[in-house]
Amino acid sequence: MNATEYCDSHWIAKQVYKNLRSKRHQQRFDVIAESLKQCTGKRFADVGCGCGHSTVALAKRVKGDWLGIDFAESVIIEGKKIFPDFPLAYCDDIQNIKSFGTFSGVVCSEVIEHVEDSKAFIGYLWEITEDVLVLTTPHIRIVDPGHLRLYDLETIRRDMGEIPYVVKVVGDFFYIVAKREWNK
Repeated sequence: MNATEYCDSHWIAKQVYKNLRSKRHQQRFDVIAESLKQCTGKRFADVGCGCGHSTVALAKRVKGDWLGIDFAESVIIEGKKIFPDFPLAYCDDIQNIKSFGTFSGVVCSEVIEHVEDSKAFIGYLWEITEDVLVLTTPHIRIVDPGHLRLYDLETIRRDMGEIPYVVKVVGDFFYIVAKREWNK
């Protein structure tokens, strides 16, 4: 199932984005925001933003210039209706993510478990990250038609490769935080 099929049949049709109001997702945004506060710059990207609900929630927690990016044009179109004054952008392929420039902080929350070549995907995200990359993924089985894998610490280690990172477990989620300064 590609991004457009997933977003159209699940995210938009079932209005799954309404789940982001729940306590566990609000906690997820708080944990992500804490990691982003370590960034030296104030330009942020939320990659795999869906309709932009998570991007807007994060922008309220961490001040700066935010851009929501998704790989399904339909959710960006829908998101621009919901958040007409918020910057959201469609990216046709992860290999083209560099066209948006670099960001002091990059968030990719609840996406890597949907991506076929997640190691390459994470590599592309790392290329546009100046300071901090935050990835989240559930560590429990969640019924979702787009999940290709359930992450454990070994899968994270494999996908992160040479990227320096730490893992936190909070609630149902792994928080994978990578920092450029750890390369030095």
